[in-house]
Amino acid sequence: MRFCNKYSGSRGNLTLIDDGKTRLLIDCGGGIRSIKAALKKEALSIDDIGGVLITHEHTDHISALNSFVRANKKAKIYVHQKGYNALTVRVPKAEDRIVCFEAPFVVDSYFVEFYPCSHDASFCCGYKVTEEKGMSVASVTDTGKVDSSLIEFFKGCHTVLIESNHDEIMLKQGNYPYPLKRRILGDSGHLSNLQAGEVLSTLPDINVKNAFLAHLSLENNTEEIAFSTALSSLSKVGAKEGKDINLFIARQFCGGESIIVKK
Repeated sequence: MRFCNKYSGSRGNLTLIDDGKTRLLIDCGGGIRSIKAALKKEALSIDDIGGVLITHEHTDHISALNSFVRANKKAKIYVHQKGYNALTVRVPKAEDRIVCFEAPFVVDSYFVEFYPCSHDASFCCGYKVTEEKGMSVASVTDTGKVDSSLIEFFKGCHTVLIESNHDEIMLKQGNYPYPLKRRILGDSGHLSNLQAGEVLSTLPDINVKNAFLAHLSLENNTEEIAFSTALSSLSKVGAKEGKDINLFIARQFCGGESIIVKK
């Protein structure tokens, strides 16, 4: 199974999971040209995608969905029941392709679980996808708080993608209006680098091999600060990047790393 985050951030989000038989996308953000270009780099086309797992209805996660369902005539769109109405308002062309869920479900050879996120959407969730040999990957962004349930969700995963949205000092001292700063910093906003570090520091103990730092703010974060904060968090628990866990940056505009998930 391959896990590849193609891009992540406020301009668009797209992750590919591919076991050679079924290809799933997590979210469908950006433009349709960006998605086609991202898939082409993986030797795939729009028609190769069998389903899209939607996290929530915010534009950076669904902006290409109407165009996608016009281009791909067979893929199902999966969304939690609580997010159905908000999604159909935004992307009416996808309505007859939507499959709602309220519990873990199966897509071909995958078993899909979800994690309820704390975010100011109608409903937002992260996903864990397990292939038939038992290997799992997970993606959780757009959540404002960390607790033990998130660590529990990541147990058994080979590779995870976790939000590391902002540096708190940059955000507080930056040009965003106060209400927006308060939203981002709140429990329904986004994880800071320090909060992501709390999660990362637990991952070597549960045998996660790879972690992507995702949804980095272009205005209130840098790759260098996010990575440095992650290294510091690992160091505090005696873990080393490259030995106990591998760290990657999920970038907004560049094709990401493709991780081969295997025992």
